Amino acid sequence: MKRLIIVSIFFLAISGIFLRFPLIFLVEEYTTIISIAHLWIGMLFLATFPLYAWDHITTHKKWLRKFSRRTVSGVLQLSSGIMLILTGVILYLYGIQAWSTAKELHWDFTLLLLFALVLHYRVRR
Repeated sequence: MKRLIIVSIFFLAISGIFLRFPLIFLVEEYTTIISIAHLWIGMLFLATFPLYAWDHITTHKKWLRKFSRRTVSGVLQLSSGIMLILTGVILYLYGIQAWSTAKELHWDFTLLLLFALVLHYRVRR
């Protein structure tokens, strides 16, 4: 399940970058395909992330009692993942034109999740 989450985060980030900057990566003609792929992978993330987070937290709860950079990065991952799900659902339901703030927050939480994920694996146990 961990690999599924990591791979989905990777593909969501890459497709999000392509959707955010279509002219830089010259994929404007593929925007619809990338958008649909981003949506479906986002639905997979919506279903698997809470399950994996719950399992991961209950498995490693003894480490959560200690304040460390790894714990902080895990909390950042959890909170940014939840906010990505919430802003993603808002964007899906109402569209990006009506909710430009949600679009910006979705991008910011994506960067925060990637940063926290890298930090989580770079910090010693």
